[in-house]
Order: sequence, then structure tokens, then C-alpha cells
Amino acid sequence: MRVEIVGGGPAGLYLAILLRKLDRGVDVRVLERNAPDATFGFGVVFSEETLGALRDADPETHLEITDTFARWDRIDIRFQGRELRSSGHSFSAIARKRLLEILQERCREPKTAAEILPVMFRRELKGMHLFLAFGEALAHLEYLVHAKRLQRVTAAGITRYAAQ
Repeated sequence: MRVEIVGGGPAGLYLAILLRKLDRGVDVRVLERNAPDATFGFGVVFSEETLGALRDADPETHLEITDTFARWDRIDIRFQGRELRSSGHSFSAIARKRLLEILQERCREPKTAAEILPVMFRRELKGMHLFLAFGEALAHLEYLVHAKRLQRVTAAGITRYAAQ
């Protein structure tokens, strides 16, 4: 399946992450007209309920986002010289630019050949078919490294391929 997401803001990027987690075989492209570091607005505020949904859907992204949060649990409303304080509401916020950086990086994470197979071959592979598919996938990946469109990243004996 191919999915094109129009808009590379927080919602579009997070949708791309969740779609890839749901089905490694989905081909997701995010289309954005602005530069990756362009941002409009100052911050993004999350309620505890929203954070719970993010945690359940994608614990890795949730952890990275919440590590940089500012948190508060009361709201002060000032109007015509009076102040009304409402407490017990837990909110968290992150700078919009930092949130975009985290989500963009999560979308660019290096992939192993095994993680790329479902994108290249949209069916279950077994036996000799799986063996041949790995060979073809590695040949394509190495070609893209040679063409300087991908880079090879090796850590702890595992080779992954990442966009340049």
C-alpha cells in the first residue's frame, strides 16, 4: 500500500511513524512545502489523556518527546483585575521546533534489510524466495550507498541503511 501524507507538521509526521509501526510494508511519503526547520507557532501542549494515547501507540516516540517537556498542573485566569485559579489539570508542553526535530528523526531512523523487505516485496516470503529477496534487497541498498543516496550504519554487528 502507498500512502502520501500532505503536510510535514507534527500530525503528518506522527501519522507516518504510526503507519510504519502498524505495517512495515506500507510505503509512506510525507510531502511538505516548507524547509524541515520551518515552524509556525511556538509550542505544542498535551493533556495527560493525549499523552496516554501517544504512549500506547508509540512508546519510543512518547519517551523521547516527554524527556524535554515543561509541565504544570494549574491554570490561572486573570480577567478585569480578578484571578481564578483552577488546579488538578495536568498539562505538558514542548517547543514546536523541538517536536518537529524529534518526529523528523524518528521518520529517518536507519532500517535493516529485513525491515525494508516488506516495502520492496508486498507479500509474505518463505524459504528460497526469502533468501533471494534478501540478496536483491542488499544489492539495491548497496547500489544506493554507492550512488550516495543512502549511507550504511553499522553498530553492534548490525548494518542499517539511512537516508543521506
